[in-house]
Amino acid sequence: MVCNVTSLGLNGVEGYPVAAECALSGGLPAFDVVGLPDAAVREARERVRAAVKNCGAKFPVSRITVNLAPAGQKKAGTLYDLPIFVGLLAANGDLPEPPADAAFVGELSLSGTLRSVAGVLPMALAAERFGGLVNMDLIAGLPADRLEGFGRTLEKVLAMGPENITVHTLSLKKGSRMTEQGGGLPDPASVEAMLALASEQLRGAGYAPYYLYRQKYMSGSFENVGWAKPGTACAYNIVMMEELQSVLSLGAGGITKLVDPDKRKIVRLNNPKYAREYLDRWEDVAADKRAAADFQVGLSR
Repeated sequence: MVCNVTSLGLNGVEGYPVAAECALSGGLPAFDVVGLPDAAVREARERVRAAVKNCGAKFPVSRITVNLAPAGQKKAGTLYDLPIFVGLLAANGDLPEPPADAAFVGELSLSGTLRSVAGVLPMALAAERFGGLVNMDLIAGLPADRLEGFGRTLEKVLAMGPENITVHTLSLKKGSRMTEQGGGLPDPASVEAMLALASEQLRGAGYAPYYLYRQKYMSGSFENVGWAKPGTACAYNIVMMEELQSVLSLGAGGITKLVDPDKRKIVRLNNPKYAREYLDRWEDVAADKRAAADFQVGLSR
């Protein structure tokens, strides 16, 4: 089976579309990546192999060929880990085939967690040029940030013209290092000024608010607001924030969220964060996976 996953690449400072074509076939097990990959791209084979296993999925025992098209353009970096991961699981029947208008970029750790990659902004702009919509996020209240610095960031974001911009207020988790160490955070009045500036600038640029949500421990007890250009409101953002959609998490430390809309019931299943926890709790992990499958089967009846 062949699964095509949309991704993106960088040529200098310009982004361009890449198709990760993942094929499983008979023959002796092997794993080849073609399409002019550099050493970091070829090493994706080992990161993806470990991530699949540590996420509780079964690595395909097949001849695996991944072609990064256009094959004549050199591919560099670790950003193709995620599209290869998604393509392999989809080709093996463990995930639904991803939609063509969704682009995947990201480096994987051996445990399956995502790591950031360089060049996301030009790649996001390239996605827009080739038919996608761009969502961007700003956070008001970051350590050492001031109104002037926040305003400069907002100005640069608006210059890129994304369809959706979500303005978040910093929310600190109880066990985070920032919470424990303290200091350096703007006061509530400064955060309020940042949010007021964002509202003024966004409205002036033709954006309108379309969703709002709050979290615990938010700076100044403010909120997160999503803004969109006319006709581009993102249904995904609304569905996720309203908790109307089940979410299956495969990564280490992730949380599977099972939503029963009729009973207004939400069940959360936590994945272990470390490989040792998986080994020590494999029976509990397997039971959670079965519970998630049974839950979805029950909804379809």
